[in-house]
Amino acid sequence: MHREIKYSSKRLMLTLMLCACSVILLQNNNVSPENSFTVNLLCMLGGMAVCAVMFLPAVILKKRCDTDFLALSEKITPKLKIPLASVYSLYFVYAAAYFLLPYTDMFCEKYYPGASPCVIGLCVLAACVYAAYKGANIITRFGIFLFVFALVTNLLMFGGSVGSLDFANGSFSLETDFDAAASTFIYFCAPSFIAVIYACFAGDTENFKLKQPFLALLFTALKYALVLFFVTFSVGAYAQRQDYQTFILSRVAHFDLFGGIESFFTALATMSVFMIISMFLSCINKCTGSGGVKNSAVFSVIIFIVSFTAEWNNSVKEFFTNDLILIIFTAVVAVLIPLAYIFTGRKNK
Repeated sequence: MHREIKYSSKRLMLTLMLCACSVILLQNNNVSPENSFTVNLLCMLGGMAVCAVMFLPAVILKKRCDTDFLALSEKITPKLKIPLASVYSLYFVYAAAYFLLPYTDMFCEKYYPGASPCVIGLCVLAACVYAAYKGANIITRFGIFLFVFALVTNLLMFGGSVGSLDFANGSFSLETDFDAAASTFIYFCAPSFIAVIYACFAGDTENFKLKQPFLALLFTALKYALVLFFVTFSVGAYAQRQDYQTFILSRVAHFDLFGGIESFFTALATMSVFMIISMFLSCINKCTGSGGVKNSAVFSVIIFIVSFTAEWNNSVKEFFTNDLILIIFTAVVAVLIPLAYIFTGRKNK
């Protein structure tokens, strides 16, 4: 593993923001059609508030000690390094499958029906192994390019949907039921996974400002709101009859005779998932203290086995794509465990 040098906190936050946007890119009937646009917007904002809370322990450690959770835990409880590494590695394997499974399904169902999900997943993982070996510093540099590409794709997708706006397609009222609102709220808590990545790499960054993580979440919320708005009022009921509603939005976007930017959208989704899994593998490398290609390859094989099994067993697939399980697991590793170390560190002063 390449020894990490300090890099800009802004660059890490930009990368995390792009990672969080993958949640809405892979949205597949997670936003209930029983909710009005206003209710979906409120659920999204509530989910973003939960994400902000998930960031607090890592932000406190960074602001108070200029370190991250992994470095602090190794200093305070070196004997717990293996158990903690196991828990966090398990989390990153779960989270990697959470994103890889819907991505390969979307790619094979909507963009390239003749492809095998397992083959696509294997190709993505192979690329992620090399990226993880190069380290988070290099991955965040790629994030700058991805940010520019994401801007272009979003401008094309939203700009090409303006002409299709019809406010009769949706409602601004507060129409919903409890179950629909609750499931949508839980779904929009999923971006909190970026708080776990930050808890691992905060100590490797410099020039941190308290506003940075919250600005990243604010811009993420803006992206989500625009997607919700255009899916509701540009595509309407047609989107609810199809899988992967954001992909459908990219397909119906058009400029006069030029129609559909699904190739741009698929490229953006591919690069976003690549960056997420690469960051997860880099986190595992840092947790285990063994960041060579072999370590990344071993965990990539584990992720592939999970993905392969999920393609043949629907129960496994449902388990690894469950929003609530991801949120609970994230709360444990992003909040509960780091908080224990924050209070322990305070007592040791």
